[in-house]
Amino acid sequence: MKKIIKEISIYSMPFLGIVILLIFINILKRDFVFGHFLHSTYKPPYNWFYDYTIIPLNKFFLKIKNDRNEYLPQVKLYVSQSKLNSFLQDLPNSTKSWQTGKIIHNSNKEKLKDIKLRLRGDNPENWFFEKKSFRVKFKKNEMNGRYRYYNYLPFEPRVLISNRLALKSKILAPKVNPVELIINEEKKGLYLELEHFNENYLRRNKIMPVNFYKGENYNQEIKIGLGKNLYNNTGLWSKQAYFNFYKKENKEDLKNFLQILKQSNINENQFKKLKTFIDKEYFGRYLAYIILSQNYHVSKYHNNRLIFDPWKGQIFPVITDPDNPHSVSSNFDRSSNDLIAVLNQHSEFLNLKYLYLYKFIFEDEILKNEISYLKKIKNNVNNVLKNDPTKVNIFLDLFNKNKNFNILDNEIKNLKKRQKILINELGKNPNVQWSKNENNFSLILDSQLPVNSVELAFNNKTPDWVFIDENYNDNYDNNEVKFYKKGNNIILDVSLYANRDNVVNNYNLFSDNIITNATRINFITSNGNKPSDIKINNFFLEESMLVEQVDSVYGSKMNNLNKILFNSNKDQASNVKILSGKIIVKNELIFDNPVQIKPGTIFLLGENANIIFKNRVEAIGDKNNKIIFKADSNKPWGTIALLGKKTSGSKINFAEFSHGSGSFTDQLHFTSMLSIHNTKNIQLKNIKLSNNHFFDDMLHIIYATDVDIENLSFYNAFGDAIDIDISKNIKIFNSNFFNSKNDGIDLMESSVEIKNVNIYNSKDKAISIGESSTAKLFNSKLEKNEIAVAVKDNSKTLINNVNFLNNKNQISAYKKNLQYGSGGEAVVSNSVFKNEKNVFLSENSKILITGSEIIGDIKKKGEKIYLNER
Repeated sequence: MKKIIKEISIYSMPFLGIVILLIFINILKRDFVFGHFLHSTYKPPYNWFYDYTIIPLNKFFLKIKNDRNEYLPQVKLYVSQSKLNSFLQDLPNSTKSWQTGKIIHNSNKEKLKDIKLRLRGDNPENWFFEKKSFRVKFKKNEMNGRYRYYNYLPFEPRVLISNRLALKSKILAPKVNPVELIINEEKKGLYLELEHFNENYLRRNKIMPVNFYKGENYNQEIKIGLGKNLYNNTGLWSKQAYFNFYKKENKEDLKNFLQILKQSNINENQFKKLKTFIDKEYFGRYLAYIILSQNYHVSKYHNNRLIFDPWKGQIFPVITDPDNPHSVSSNFDRSSNDLIAVLNQHSEFLNLKYLYLYKFIFEDEILKNEISYLKKIKNNVNNVLKNDPTKVNIFLDLFNKNKNFNILDNEIKNLKKRQKILINELGKNPNVQWSKNENNFSLILDSQLPVNSVELAFNNKTPDWVFIDENYNDNYDNNEVKFYKKGNNIILDVSLYANRDNVVNNYNLFSDNIITNATRINFITSNGNKPSDIKINNFFLEESMLVEQVDSVYGSKMNNLNKILFNSNKDQASNVKILSGKIIVKNELIFDNPVQIKPGTIFLLGENANIIFKNRVEAIGDKNNKIIFKADSNKPWGTIALLGKKTSGSKINFAEFSHGSGSFTDQLHFTSMLSIHNTKNIQLKNIKLSNNHFFDDMLHIIYATDVDIENLSFYNAFGDAIDIDISKNIKIFNSNFFNSKNDGIDLMESSVEIKNVNIYNSKDKAISIGESSTAKLFNSKLEKNEIAVAVKDNSKTLINNVNFLNNKNQISAYKKNLQYGSGGEAVVSNSVFKNEKNVFLSENSKILITGSEIIGDIKKKGEKIYLNER
């Protein structure tokens, strides 16, 4: 027996050697190809031998184990082995080639759906390793709800945690879920399922189809011969979705923004322009999220995603490939790209950052809730990891505890540590001192932490008032604010910050160097008396802090980006602009302050001239003295716009608009004569609109809430009379529509109530209810329109007591946009349909009519049309 074994061993050695040699040749070949595609990127050495030896044994062991339990949602892919192999046949192009397959998704476990899939990403780590990254695409008519694309990537805690923190902070980021991926019934282990960035992503997040920019100058996407900084060159950006008013190659909006950004640090007027691109609340949350998540992965050359929304004229960064480091930076002004660096130097955005940091940590308890979530899923994640061929080790696991199963324990520990460090840093006393001068006294700030209130105490001769000398001229100026005494104290409800300066190193492409400098803020009192004590407080201090007095005055003056912030709103009555008489507008008027327009005011607008209100406007005429907006020649003017959140509460009453059009710039788009954008609580009453030109809409309402429209008349609209997009609680009462070239009322992803309206002779639809809208229509008349009511794409309408008279098509319900998944539904009661032939159309939809009178012949096209049936 020994001799036989010896003989077998001797003769098998050459074959074993050949096998080992082939394994090593394959390893060398794969490592060479892997390194070739890693140009410009460093990666640590990888253990290919483990892939060729241990992982196959793990797979064999897991097949024998055959654990059929479902611990996390399972996603099952089915694709032939030859198609899987084809992904690596012609690198890197073959990774982008779609292959057919099938899927059973956890959202519908009973249905096997056709899909296409490919590898994702430009990093060869996504292709070569055992656990590959995939992108899956459903058929348009078999979408998973409103989702067509999914990305599946090997589980990374940084992506799960940081994305979840972003979503909890109301920052745009892809939704993420841990899943177990199974391919051809073989368990591939723990993965993350992420939303894919495209136009569907915008729609799901209530954003119009706009430019969605991708900024990458790294790894496979590096642009050889160009500078690395994305913020210096629009050519380094591509689009993941685009605004279809222009060609996909058009980047003028981004070019305009980047030019303004570059000049904003040194030019105060340019910074004012930059602020018009910024949604302050969003960016306040965004800056706080960066600290909360410690995500500094959005560098000057990598991981930048920007949505440019011309309907708001604003940009919105989106989180992608986030970082989740184990160390915690105590520098809350750390900035990883040019945009963040500018905002981290401006007191207004610093204040918003700290305000939201307080909210996220202490009120919303976002970190605490994330720790609870990780604890909740930990056991299920570990059970999936035990079926993951890249994480288990059938040999070593018998003797040592597998560190892979501690992955969430480590993250929980790190989050607890982060929360503790952040709370400790924020709760420190800011470095603040004060000193007396000959004519005034000064507060000296030398800390990144804020001062959010100042209390001055006087032993005697308490001054009547005190003000902050903002321009350091030792005199009171009209723009400066006086604070008055209460007893022996004066409390200043202000937020103060030390100067931030960017000591940038041009050779450091990853981050700027924002430092805090000692800053002197001067105070002047009515009687020249100095306080005996000064106390300050901020968002994070439980009690007021007594400020140390020093003998010498030091610190620089406040710089251009550092302004006094008055927490209590100043009295704006004196800032109200009053307009009356005859006003000639040749180009563009922009009002940043509140406006009051007197009855009888007439605006004569030149060709393409615009009036843009960015604050509350009251244009209240009367029946005999209307406010008029009209052309001063035979050339149409542009738009009258209410733009932004500050216009909330605006009212227009007894006014007339005629011969306007719209306006396009690199920042803003208005497709109507009267435009209501990104606002709420608006009243439009007793208004006549007539004869607009060139652009789609007569009145456009977009990103708005609580708009009341009453007693409006629309004549001869060039396209739609009213277009309502992504808006809520819009009411249209007692209004008339005549001769619209397109629709009378057009809805997209909006909720609207329509009552007592007459819509006559619309060349397309009287009312178009589309893209997941809801509409209630009561007590109205729709006459001689091409289509009276169209309801489509997961929209619903409830109609009661409406006269449908001589419309070519009375009701059409159908599916047009496949991403919404279904057609429309119309429920009609107590109404009258009258025509020689009453046409009803239903495709993948439903029309239900009860208690109504139908006069004339009936023609039904499609299914699920129920006319007075019991």
